[in-house]
Amino acid sequence: MKTSDIGIAPLEQAEAAKRYAEALRRMASQAAQAGDATQAGKFEELAEKLEAGVLTIAFCGHFSAGKSTLVNALCGERLLPSSPIPTSANVVTIRNGKPGAHVVFRGADGSVKETPDLPVEQLSAFAVDGEGVAAIDVSYPVPLLGDRMALVDTPGVDSTDGAHRAATESALHLADVVFYVTDYNHVLSEVNFRFLRTLHQWGKPTYVIVNQVDKHRESEVSFAAFREGIRTAMQAWRIEPAGLLFLSLREPGHPLSQQGELVRIMEALKPLTEPLMLHSAARSARYLAEEHRACLRQTNAEAREGLLAELGGGEALAALERKRAELEQAIAAVESAGERDMARWKEEVDRLLGNANLTPAETREKAREMLESLQPGFKVGWLGSGAKTETERERRLEALAADFNAQAAANLHNHVRDLLRREAKAAGWEGAEREAELERSFPAADTAWLKARVKPGAGADGQATLNYAAETSAEWKAQVRKAALRLLGELDGRKSPARAAEAASLHDELARLGGQEAVAARLRDMDAAERAAEAALLALLPGEDEASAIALPSPHPVQAAAAAAERGARADARPAEPSAISRLADVAASSAAASASDVSPIGAPTGAAELLAQAEALIRPIPQLRKQADSLAAKAEQLRQSRFTIALFGAFSAGKSSFANALVGLPALPVSPNPTTATINRIVAPTADAPHGSAMIAMKTPEAMREDLAHSLERLGVDPAAVRGAADDAAALLALSKRMTPDDIHPRGRPHLAFLRAAAGGWARYGEKLGTHFLAGEAEYRRYVAEEE
Repeated sequence: MKTSDIGIAPLEQAEAAKRYAEALRRMASQAAQAGDATQAGKFEELAEKLEAGVLTIAFCGHFSAGKSTLVNALCGERLLPSSPIPTSANVVTIRNGKPGAHVVFRGADGSVKETPDLPVEQLSAFAVDGEGVAAIDVSYPVPLLGDRMALVDTPGVDSTDGAHRAATESALHLADVVFYVTDYNHVLSEVNFRFLRTLHQWGKPTYVIVNQVDKHRESEVSFAAFREGIRTAMQAWRIEPAGLLFLSLREPGHPLSQQGELVRIMEALKPLTEPLMLHSAARSARYLAEEHRACLRQTNAEAREGLLAELGGGEALAALERKRAELEQAIAAVESAGERDMARWKEEVDRLLGNANLTPAETREKAREMLESLQPGFKVGWLGSGAKTETERERRLEALAADFNAQAAANLHNHVRDLLRREAKAAGWEGAEREAELERSFPAADTAWLKARVKPGAGADGQATLNYAAETSAEWKAQVRKAALRLLGELDGRKSPARAAEAASLHDELARLGGQEAVAARLRDMDAAERAAEAALLALLPGEDEASAIALPSPHPVQAAAAAAERGARADARPAEPSAISRLADVAASSAAASASDVSPIGAPTGAAELLAQAEALIRPIPQLRKQADSLAAKAEQLRQSRFTIALFGAFSAGKSSFANALVGLPALPVSPNPTTATINRIVAPTADAPHGSAMIAMKTPEAMREDLAHSLERLGVDPAAVRGAADDAAALLALSKRMTPDDIHPRGRPHLAFLRAAAGGWARYGEKLGTHFLAGEAEYRRYVAEEE
């Protein structure tokens, strides 16, 4: 079992379902009042589904991946049309019950007509009609479903028909669990990952089913490696499915097929019906609220376009918003400049005060001597001792004052004056008046002040001296701080008129935006109203307590080793048959032998080769056309040597490499169920210089590599200036993408990120080989063919 946090509060389930249904109906009413009938209908459908208590299992995926065939297999009857080409054009819901079909038809004028009692035998004709049929509900005896489960078959998510995609998306809000079906050869399709990522972000519990696993060939890739490759790719897209299953509907008994596991999982989901439905209702309600906001935005599109036209377009609006933001920011900065200056000044003054040591050791010694002279019984000499003692006291006090003032001047006053001079100069206050004020503000400490700091009864020992020094220093710093801040306050007052004038000028400039700003404000109000409408819908949802977890059933993994052994035994039991490669090679050989007598030299290409050579000579001097010149030269040489090229094009994993191998009768190119061909390959006859089984590898030129890297970086939104700055250094270009993750970029940019990662991974091994040609053995060239580095 896999524990998945699905955000359901541990409430009594029946009561919670009732509360959610009531909330959904209020949301439907509110959406309808806003003119959004589509979301209102979906909210109502969600409420009805909660009340019905039916667990809905949706099957989505690639067209022709086998969704309808799988649904038919689960139902035990061919209820839905299926074929190698896309057939499902509608969402079809299947429930357990008496045979019958309920079809809702949609007229061209939007009218709706229902036929509630159609025979199931006629269902196929309606299931492929995507235009005239709105919905199909089927009832048929399907014991697997029981009374509280329904299956939903949907059109392909990659269909080119917009109606098909819309039908699939419109059904997902009712799905409680999604089984995403893809065929074996297209598991790694970007379409799959985009849709699965959407389901993951939506919060839908999703199982991934890989159909047609009978196509697996252990000789091409081990099953364990194939399965791990799928998991790794999903992790790169931040996709965490509830489970990964492999099926073969063509060969149900195939050892890798997990049809029994699928049935077991569906049975295990039944006891989880209530919590899964509540979870689905909560997540779908939030999604529909977002869609409601999108609907309102679409409704306002014409008005928004008109307002934008008044402003001169979207770029003009962006420029206006930037200008408004700049002005508002500048006004705020000017109006708060005084407060910011004072805060900065206080910080600097406090820093200077904190760093200033006014009573170092020599000063404290003089303070001790002064304190000693004030102690009772202190005398100097025997005759005339009173006068001498007083004189000594004065001398010691004056010595302390001189030393203290010297320390204060050097360690504090001068630094504070420098700060004040700098700020006064910025405020335009200079000259003798300023210097006089600075001198008056920081006078020297006189002896009376120092003596007054001595507390009655103070001793002269070491601790008393330390206390006196600390208290005297603190009081003096407090006086200096007060004087400094008073002067800085006066400086701020001198700056105020200039700041007021600047703020007034900025306000005038903001006012001149006038009508344009009023139009922009209407646009902002429109956006705010749309957001408020979404928030108002979400506010109707019941409050949730701390989320609880639900243990979703997970499939038992396929035992790959046993499956491979069983598959081998099955293969040994069958009569040996010639492989596709040998059969097609025999046909090619027979054809070649039959037509050998018809082969005759062709004379015309020689003249064509000369014309191409002349054209190549004409454009070769033009730097921008050198690639084209190389191409013309190569084509001319092919004509001279009577060599012609058959090119194979097609979708990834369509079998191009396998077809080429079949034509030559040898496994010349590597093949696998996932895309392997990462380079352009040519298969030619061996020569003396290039024997059988070798390959001539032509590496990209450094210039071409840098161009490719720069192109991918620009498509990922990297600053063009940064790309240009590193344009001559491939390693520097690769470094620009190091911190990017798939979550940082749009899905369409992820192939570019994959290319950059592959290039970075191979740079250490292959960077020095760029622009070279070299002969490689079979093992080495197979790696070059398959690895995207």
